[in-house]
Amino acid sequence: MADAVRALTPVLTARLIGPPAGATLRAMRARLPLLPLLFAACATGETLDDGRLRPDPPGADALVSGTPGGNGGATPGAGGRLFFRAGADGFVATAAGTEVRMICAGARPVPDAEGGRVLCVPDSDAQPLALYDLAADVVIETYADWQLSADRPPRLSPDGGKIAVRVIDEGGADAVRVYDDGGNTVAETAAFEVIAFPGPDTVLLDRQQTAVWVLGSEPVTLQGGGAMPVGPDPAGAVYQISAPQPKVLFVDGLGGAPRELGMGSLGGAAGTRVLLEVGNTARVLDVGDPTLDRAVTLPSVGFDRQRGVRFESPEALLSEVQTVSACPGGASQRVSVQTRWHRVIDGEAETVAQTDTGHRAWVDRAGEWALVLDLDACGAPQGTGRVVNVKDDAKSRALDALLAAGESPQAGAVSPDGRFVALALSDGVRVIDLASDYTVRDAARGSAGADIVFR
Repeated sequence: MADAVRALTPVLTARLIGPPAGATLRAMRARLPLLPLLFAACATGETLDDGRLRPDPPGADALVSGTPGGNGGATPGAGGRLFFRAGADGFVATAAGTEVRMICAGARPVPDAEGGRVLCVPDSDAQPLALYDLAADVVIETYADWQLSADRPPRLSPDGGKIAVRVIDEGGADAVRVYDDGGNTVAETAAFEVIAFPGPDTVLLDRQQTAVWVLGSEPVTLQGGGAMPVGPDPAGAVYQISAPQPKVLFVDGLGGAPRELGMGSLGGAAGTRVLLEVGNTARVLDVGDPTLDRAVTLPSVGFDRQRGVRFESPEALLSEVQTVSACPGGASQRVSVQTRWHRVIDGEAETVAQTDTGHRAWVDRAGEWALVLDLDACGAPQGTGRVVNVKDDAKSRALDALLAAGESPQAGAVSPDGRFVALALSDGVRVIDLASDYTVRDAARGSAGADIVFR
C-alpha cells in the first residue's frame, strides 16, 4: 500500500513549476488508477504522516484568511470562485476570499466559463502555458510552443478542453494552432492572431479581416467590421455592415449564408445575446432563440455628452452618460458620469451612480448591489469609491469607511449573486462580505492587477 501512495504523490504535488525530475505529466496521469488504492488505505486506517496529500504552497499561511484550503483548491460556495493575480502569481479562492491557492506561478489565471479549468498565461513566451484543473488540483498539461502577443493573448475554450495560441509554423509564417488538454495539436491554420474561442470547436481569427474557423473546416472570412464572438451554442461571430444602412449579421462558420439579425449599430455581445443600438433604443436579440427580442429605452444626452451602452451580463445592460476629455498624448477619453442598470427581460431600470467626475460601475445580476470606483476625466482611478445598494441607499457604504487608511482600490468585481465585492489594491486583494455586516477579508498580499473575476 505504501508503494501505491508513493507512486501517486507526484500527481498531487504537480504545480506550475513542473513535474518531479525525470517524470512527465502524461506519465503521472497514467498513475491516476491508483486512486482507489489510496482510498482503500484510508478505509483501513493507513494515513500519511502529514495528514494531507501535499503541503500548501510556500507562504500560504500569509495568504489564507479563514478556513485553510484543502485538496481540490478553493471549494465553490456562495458566489462561486474568485480568480485573481497578486504579485507575479495567479490565485483561486472561494468567492468569500477564503481557501486561497496559488495555481499559476508567474502567470495570470484565465478561467473557463464554469471556472473548472484555468489557463495560466505568463508574461513571456519563454515560460510555457499551463492548463490547470481545479477538481484534480493539478496542472494537466503544459504548452511550450506559443507566441506572446500584447493584443491577442492565448484563448481557452468555454469548456476548458482546448486552447488556441499564436505560433510560427515550420515555414516561418504566422499561424494559429489549437491544442487539446493532452498537448496534442487538433488543428492549425494561417492567421496573424487568435481573437476569441466562443465555442468548443469555433475560433475567431485575425487574417487581416476577421474569420470564423470551425475546427476541421476552412475559415470563413467576414465581409464587415466590428466583429464580436457569440457562443457557446450556437457559436460564431456577429458583425456590422454599414452600407446602404447599418445592420448586424451572424455567421457560424459552418458554410451557410450569414443571417441578418436586424438594422442598427452593433453595440455588444454576451453569451448568445446581441445588442443593437437604434437611436435612443437598445435592442437585445439572441442568436440561439429567435423568439427573444427586447427593446430598452436609453437616457437622452445633452450636446456636450456621449451615450454608451454595454452588457453587464446576458440578463442586463448598463447605459452610461459620458463626458469626453482631451487627455495626455492627444487621445480623447470617454468617462461615465451617470450609470443606469436595465434588466433585459422586462425593462426594469435603476440608477446606479451619478457623479460630477467620472466613475466605473459593476453590478450583480439582480441589479441590487454595485461597486462604483471614482475616475478622473481621463479614466484614471482616484482610489475612492463605494459599495452601492441600488434598491436601498441606506445600505450603501463608502470604501474608505471599510478599508484601512491608504488602501486605494484600482479595479474590482461583484459576485453574480451580489454577496461579495472583490477589490484589487496596490498591496493585495480584499473581499467585502455584504451579507456579513461588510466584513473585509484579506485574500492576498502583493500588487494586484485588474485581472480579477468571479466564476
